[in-house]
Amino acid sequence: MQQAQQQVQQIQNQAGQLNTQQQQQLQQARQQLQQAQQSIQQSQKYLCQGAVSFKTLFWKYLSPLG
Repeated sequence: MQQAQQQVQQIQNQAGQLNTQQQQQLQQARQQLQQAQQSIQQSQKYLCQGAVSFKTLFWKYLSPLG
């Protein structure tokens, strides 16, 4: 009977350890996601700026030639 209780305790301990590992992995995954989202937003900003400046260049210099 005592052996069974010990085994249950062991299993509960292992489950607890697994849980904390999973929590840590989740946290890391969330951080990585946030970083990815930030870099996406930044590159979108640069892309928009690039498109705008290209448009102004185009209208300023190239359209009079056409």
